[in-house]
Amino acid sequence: MPIADDRAHRVLDYIGRVNAGGCRPTLGQVQAYAMNPFRAAWTNLMQGEFLQTAVTDWLQTNGWITVAQDDGVSLTELGQCVLCALRDAQTEPPADRVILFREDAPFGYAEFLSRLASYPNFMLVDPYFSDLAHLEDLLTRTLCSRILVSTGLKKAQKDGLVVALRSIPADKLDIRAARDLHDRFVIPEGGDAASLGTSLTGLGKHFSVMCVHGAPFSDTIRNWHRAKWDEAKSLRE
Repeated sequence: MPIADDRAHRVLDYIGRVNAGGCRPTLGQVQAYAMNPFRAAWTNLMQGEFLQTAVTDWLQTNGWITVAQDDGVSLTELGQCVLCALRDAQTEPPADRVILFREDAPFGYAEFLSRLASYPNFMLVDPYFSDLAHLEDLLTRTLCSRILVSTGLKKAQKDGLVVALRSIPADKLDIRAARDLHDRFVIPEGGDAASLGTSLTGLGKHFSVMCVHGAPFSDTIRNWHRAKWDEAKSLRE
């Protein structure tokens, strides 16, 4: 269970990085960053649309630069710490954001499950998910609580999931069918979502990738699929 959502985590990380550089931002400066960490004012979250503010205005609002009467621009002490943190981040090794699954790797599926096990409560979006062995693995080895499949799933496959759900408590797992699904995702309640290049049945059979997405893309993915989940019909019905 996470102790903070991704937004709080981002702000804490910001404070920690500038503190490490020897600067203490004021509460107002922290609030300015927390309100607009990506220089974007959201206008339509469901569609992923946003408007960017002017970068100089944003830097001034955050307290990272000052502009003198003669238009001379200088870094503040806070801005200098932020710049040092950004430069340090460029020298850090890249995070494990893209995971390859090769078609001839004997343990690709096991590796995928181990990665899923690191996620807190999450939704799996897999339009043509139907393998009951995979369903058992998700139940026993991960914290998957919701699976979103396509209304285009074949009747025999859907019937198998319906029967399986009869032996699974409703508070443990629900499976719903929605329209207009195509891609596959792992979507936790907060934090980074991941996209899958293949269905679970394809792992170990096809060359594929798992890509982890940061903000704001994960939030857009999460909100779009939450809306789909809310309008979808449970297979328990």
